[in-house]
Amino acid sequence: MLSDLEELYLSCRSPRARGHIKDALTAYRGGAYRAAIVSTWIAVVFDLVDKMYEMALTGDAEAKSQVSSFEAIQKSISDKSAEGYKRSIKFERDVLDTFFDRFAFFDSQQMLDMRRLREDRHRCAHPSYQEGDVVYEPTAELARLHLANSLKHVLIQPPIAGKSALDRIERSILSPSFPSNPDDAVKALEFAGLVRPKAQLIRSLVVKVISGFVLDKTEHTDRAQSLFAARALVNMYRAETESIFIDRVDKLMRDAEGPSIGRLFRVLRNFPEVSSALPEGAVIKLRTYADSLRGTARGVLIAIAQSIPQLIEWSNKSIARSNPDLLIAIIRYSQASVVIDRAEELFTTRDSWEETNKIWDQAVKPNLKLLTTSHIKDVLMAVAERRGDLLSSRALNDFTDQMLSGKYVCTTEEFKAMLKEMDLLSLLTS
Repeated sequence: MLSDLEELYLSCRSPRARGHIKDALTAYRGGAYRAAIVSTWIAVVFDLVDKMYEMALTGDAEAKSQVSSFEAIQKSISDKSAEGYKRSIKFERDVLDTFFDRFAFFDSQQMLDMRRLREDRHRCAHPSYQEGDVVYEPTAELARLHLANSLKHVLIQPPIAGKSALDRIERSILSPSFPSNPDDAVKALEFAGLVRPKAQLIRSLVVKVISGFVLDKTEHTDRAQSLFAARALVNMYRAETESIFIDRVDKLMRDAEGPSIGRLFRVLRNFPEVSSALPEGAVIKLRTYADSLRGTARGVLIAIAQSIPQLIEWSNKSIARSNPDLLIAIIRYSQASVVIDRAEELFTTRDSWEETNKIWDQAVKPNLKLLTTSHIKDVLMAVAERRGDLLSSRALNDFTDQMLSGKYVCTTEEFKAMLKEMDLLSLLTS
């Protein structure tokens, strides 16, 4: 339906192309199908030229080379050079092949559709394509098909090389089966078609995946697979990706608000090459957002910050001030020594046996293998000095039984020796 084409027209990216496709739609409505096809072809050429310039701005070497050649052609024409006009005709004739061969912008079926448009444009515009007295009369269906294909394949698409490859690889990344293991993620990307890719395709993937992970309401938002894929891409093509990755994260950091800032914590944890270069303003923004949260949401970010060099000091201070509920949230996601130290401290200093039991159940007991001899002695010293409410808690009996098992940092005999040293052998019979 014509309304479908007009809806697509509103999404046309290039202002120059939009004007010509508008002419094509007007001609189509009026039954001037030859004019519609000619204007459609002109719109496609203008749009591809504009895409070429946009890709050149992202640093694509091939696009820069094509732009340089195109501008040389324009200069020759302005100088009234006959050679310039010949080169201009050749440029327009080859533009589809350039985007297919050099940029992988079209897949094979799309390229076939666009070649048909080019051939039909020649039939409509050039008398030399006519046989005898036969006038070429394209049908309304053919004109509409060329309009639809041009809008879908070219005019509404972003300037991303290897679009079909990008779509295929992105589908693989979004699959629940995409692996988390770095080596397996590399193999999965290669299996999806990322073999000897052009630099622009790699850059496009990095930008789309990492931006999508951080921003709200995209297919990649907060998906772990997207982070695994981004990590694999950087590992595979560090030279091509590192600078654009750092630039993209810097832009996201400046623009991010709300939950997007929280997702940046996870990006920085997975990409130390970015986190090591964080400006002070970004560090302040991250800290301020985390401090505005409460409960588990805050605990998760404090835990993640243990892996971000510029945020470790803030994280350590937050852990040192944490109450039992916050500490329990933190220790689920980080078992750094500073977290274990705080868990042991809270376990031995709470005045409520209920809180003591809670800390034991949810923070200390799940991490007994991480306790040091110093931690064990401090717990026993707290009992001897009547610190907190350990004596009234069931946690103390459980702690004693666990240590007597000999499965942790000290043997059964070593633990009994500690009890004897602190005059706490009574715990063995309690």
